Amino acid sequence: MHIASKALRWQLERTPIKVFEIIARLVDTPMTQGRGKGKIQLDTLVEEFWRNSSRDHYEMLIGKSKLLYLLQQFLPQVAEKIMRPGL
Repeated sequence: MHIASKALRWQLERTPIKVFEIIARLVDTPMTQGRGKGKIQLDTLVEEFWRNSSRDHYEMLIGKSKLLYLLQQFLPQVAEKIMRPGL
């Protein structure tokens, strides 16, 4: 998805359309009711999105996904264990 978002953003550079990529934890919505723990609140996601989008930050790591991103870069096996707790 990251590469697809970036490619679409490049293709639309000369248009008024902006393509943002949001990487966040599971969001607490009716659709995710009863699934997962430590969900991010929808209001928190929206606030961070608006703050980042107004500064033209096209790739957004929101909440604890920042830590997971760093782990993926430097300790991918640890990140995988977090993402797949059954391992």
